[in-house]
Amino acid sequence: MKKSSAKKRILQAVFALLVIASIAVLGWALYGRTDTTDGDTDISAAFYKEEPGAVHVLENEHLKLELDADTTHFTITTKADDHVWRAVPEDAARDPIALAGSKNLLQSTLALTYSTDNGVRTLYDNFEYSIKNQVYEITANEDEIRVDYTLGRITRAYFIPEVILVERMDAFLSGLTRQQSRKVLDSYRKYDPAKIKENQREELFNKYPKLEEGAVYALRDNVKDFLKEEFEGLFESIGYTYEDYQQDQADTGTALSNKTAIFNVSVIYRLDGPDFLVKVPFDSINYTADFPPIRLGILPNFGAGSTQDTGYMLMPEGGGGLIRFNNGKTRQNGYFANVYGWDYASYRSAVVHETNARFPMFAMVNNGSAFLCMMEDHAANASLSADIAGRGNSYNTASASFNLLHSDAFNVTDRTIETIYMYEQGLPQGAITQRYRFLPTDDYVTLAKAYRAYLMERYPGLVPLTAKGLPLAVEIIGAIDKVQQRGGLPVSLPISLTNYQQTAGIVKDIASATDSRLHVRLSGWMNGGIKQTILKKDKLISQLGTASDFEQMVQDVKDTGARLYLNGVTSFALDSGVIEGFLPLRDAARFTTREAIRLYKYSNVWYGTQEEEDQPYYLLKPEVSLDMMRNLATAAQRHQADGVSYEDVGALLSADYNPKQTVTRDEAAGLQTAEQARVKQEGLGVMIRGGNLYALEHADLVTNTDLRGVPYFIMDEAVPFIHIALHGLVEYTGKPINLTGDWEQEILLSAQRGAGLSFVFMAEEPLVLHDTTYSEYFGASYALWEKEAKEIIKQYEQTLGHTFHQAITNYECLEGEVTITTYEDGTRVAVNLGNEDQTVDGQVVSARSYHVLEGGSRP
Repeated sequence: MKKSSAKKRILQAVFALLVIASIAVLGWALYGRTDTTDGDTDISAAFYKEEPGAVHVLENEHLKLELDADTTHFTITTKADDHVWRAVPEDAARDPIALAGSKNLLQSTLALTYSTDNGVRTLYDNFEYSIKNQVYEITANEDEIRVDYTLGRITRAYFIPEVILVERMDAFLSGLTRQQSRKVLDSYRKYDPAKIKENQREELFNKYPKLEEGAVYALRDNVKDFLKEEFEGLFESIGYTYEDYQQDQADTGTALSNKTAIFNVSVIYRLDGPDFLVKVPFDSINYTADFPPIRLGILPNFGAGSTQDTGYMLMPEGGGGLIRFNNGKTRQNGYFANVYGWDYASYRSAVVHETNARFPMFAMVNNGSAFLCMMEDHAANASLSADIAGRGNSYNTASASFNLLHSDAFNVTDRTIETIYMYEQGLPQGAITQRYRFLPTDDYVTLAKAYRAYLMERYPGLVPLTAKGLPLAVEIIGAIDKVQQRGGLPVSLPISLTNYQQTAGIVKDIASATDSRLHVRLSGWMNGGIKQTILKKDKLISQLGTASDFEQMVQDVKDTGARLYLNGVTSFALDSGVIEGFLPLRDAARFTTREAIRLYKYSNVWYGTQEEEDQPYYLLKPEVSLDMMRNLATAAQRHQADGVSYEDVGALLSADYNPKQTVTRDEAAGLQTAEQARVKQEGLGVMIRGGNLYALEHADLVTNTDLRGVPYFIMDEAVPFIHIALHGLVEYTGKPINLTGDWEQEILLSAQRGAGLSFVFMAEEPLVLHDTTYSEYFGASYALWEKEAKEIIKQYEQTLGHTFHQAITNYECLEGEVTITTYEDGTRVAVNLGNEDQTVDGQVVSARSYHVLEGGSRP
């Protein structure tokens, strides 16, 4: 018994040690600090070394760039119309309403925001913290101009020797008068190795290594700046060059303390045919770990319009929004939007408003000339801003800024309110790139055509469409989850909204009433329904029918001529457990705090998370998400469907900040588009929602696009800029007609902007949705919409069916809320959004209707 008891105690001890070791390993994996932190090296100061008044020039047959070396401010002259675009406003320093800080920012070409480990943020503009003290260096050749800035509280460098050998100093001073020489030497202290006391010898030789070579002069610490400036002029007059200064500084060094907020940032300017390129290499951004840079604004004032200028800023809100110069809306907030929306790998405790710019671009028109600005490399980290004159300064501006190091707050313990911020371990590779394209126009239609040309250059898969007819999207909702009683206990189980047989019936009924190209998205068909478990495998839902029922449905849909796309969630997963193949520790992406990204829905009432009411879901690692995309494609092939539909890819984009394997948003987008391309090569179609730019090239159809966007008060007009650029290259629809708050308005916007039609249907009556969280489907009952939907589709198809493969060539806004959209075959579509009939070219366009004007050609 004693031996057995001892053996048992030994086994228990071994087991306890194994548990402790496992916890330690897990803790290190999640929270252990790595050694690869950028910015732990000394930062070098770059000092101005140009001749006063020097100008660097880049020029080709389209553009001429002239950079003033004294300030690094530049102008670009467009030779097509001789318009001069300025990097900063010409009279920014004399702005009558701007405070000192605003004036500094107006005169800046870069604006860097940094933080601390407790989250305190500070903005450094490069005028106040670099240009003013000329703490920068310019390198120029015939192809590019590079400016290396050092941003921080750095004293202006004066090109006079701080430490110099006596013989060398005497040689220079021989070119000055005796009085000038004496004045210079009064500011220096002479150290002779032969006369240094023994107790000072080690200290002075460490401080002035040149003492090993002989006697030296060292500049006194208390010399005033005005004297240094005077001496600088004297030394320059006797031939003391920047190279001489560098030689004398070699032993003193210019390394800066890593205990102050100081940064190196470089910007490169190039001309590329008619375009102007701006690059900021990430490897040029040096910083210390105590002051991580979190945001960088590039050319925040380029092309700024004054109170005397006329023009507007065009932002990619919905189809496009115009903010006119000096519109007087100074009590409204300026425009701001995240490119590709929120990064779900960044924590937020509440959501009041979601911003989303699906196209990384903006445009500006100033006094009859214009430019497009496209964010190219690392666009997924960009955000767009625009504001009008009169709020903090006298200029109308639009620009992009870029997130650098992402961070999240981390509570140290429950016993303290102290919060620290944990940051990414380093910056990505490559460079931020912005491309400016100039045009001699003030017409946004012309700008849209230029953007269309740019998109076709950058994305070879965007080619003119050949298929004719109305793109019609119909989404069928299969199953949802609902709490039901089982054995006296409440259990969440799938219930059928449209079984497999009913799906085939609805599609057949719609297809028989139209000649449209019908795209059917089947949602909630597997793995529990709309609240789908992780897509490790696809498991059909018994409440919807058998496997043979599903295969028969697929065949019946194909027989109608419709294309069937199987929809699935590939970027998120419920915590469905090991049985379903999901482990948060293994499969979930991570915040910068190393915590798994667990998400909840947000309340429409208090805007916070509904943690007590909703089951959490997780953001998947990009590589796991990629596997889910592949599994969905495999399922579509096995079931002989026509394609796949991604619930989230193309609409949402998130990173993974796990320090062991960080994946940026741009890298995640690259993985997704590569998988889309592979799916297309294997003969499957692709349907997406929302329509982020990077996902368009390989998409058959984009649904749920926001045709108008958010009606920000600062905006003056919503225009179809994006739709003019895309029409005839990409097929798209707006929101589902039968689920919008104003379905007539959605139809009119669709007709105005060349969109197809979209519906969401279910076979059951709305009553089945009671006591569920799926109130958005109350308008989806096919029986209630059947007649109306067929009439809408028929009229829309007969009127506009021949236009969807064509480019839009013009767009006009007339009085009375009437617009005219013109297509390349001459078809002119008038849309009356008003409540009164209007007459256009002698033809009546009824209130709240669309109409093809006679006189335009029809096939």
